[in-house]
Amino acid sequence: MERGFFICATEDCEVSTKLILSFEKNKFYPGELQVGVFHVTTGMQTVPAKIADMKENTIALELEKQIVYTKDDTFLLLDLNAKKLHVIGKGKTIKTS
Repeated sequence: MERGFFICATEDCEVSTKLILSFEKNKFYPGELQVGVFHVTTGMQTVPAKIADMKENTIALELEKQIVYTKDDTFLLLDLNAKKLHVIGKGKTIKTS
């Protein structure tokens, strides 16, 4: 096995480069959420992600690489360039493409 491989039952996991998350912004994150490139993490995977669209409590992400997850996983949206707090917020998948 090589780095990045996953062992799981096929019916338990999803693989995607596009996610739509129900999103909850971290109340301590000082900035406003804007369309741009950030990082998304779940489990032990961290992938660069572009915010393609934002609505009230929903964000659409386009990932640079595939990510493996289950329907119950929580995703963290990170701003690794922030001076202090890096965690922008969290979300769960509501739709994948």
